[in-house]
Amino acid sequence: PLIFHRFYRGRAARKAQIQGAGLGLYVCKAVIEGHGGEIYVTSRPDAGTLVRFDMPLRETHA
Repeated sequence: PLIFHRFYRGRAARKAQIQGAGLGLYVCKAVIEGHGGEIYVTSRPDAGTLVRFDMPLRETHA
């Protein structure tokens, strides 16, 4: 989805002149994938948007 592209800002954010650089979800995706995880988004106009991510478990050695 476009929301993960660097500098992407949605139409509503641009129209309402909400400040931002469009980097938030781009950076989140890069960090999460850098740790072997995945990020997902689902959106419904009548219900809103859900962003979630999965990260792999890492064994710790004491």
